[in-house]
Amino acid sequence: MINIPNIFFDKVMPNLSHEEIKVMMIVLAEEDIKKSRYVKIPNSLFTKKTGLSSSVVEEIVKSLEEKKLLYVMRIKPVYGYSSTLDLYVKEG
Repeated sequence: MINIPNIFFDKVMPNLSHEEIKVMMIVLAEEDIKKSRYVKIPNSLFTKKTGLSSSVVEEIVKSLEEKKLLYVMRIKPVYGYSSTLDLYVKEG
């Protein structure tokens, strides 16, 4: 089971496009699976999992960066991603 913080569903998701949600879910899932705040994700994984073209994924990533929801470390061949959401904050 993947741990996605409630703040994503309550505060963030209503302000995102369908495509932005797809990309964010991949980053959040990879962070949770790898238990890391920084994950390397090949562009091919985004295109395969979202059904979006590579150029559209790039536009979405830039949009999420502008919204300060995603930090991207652009070191080729595989970029590193980190969401700005804290997956490990206990809500209560």
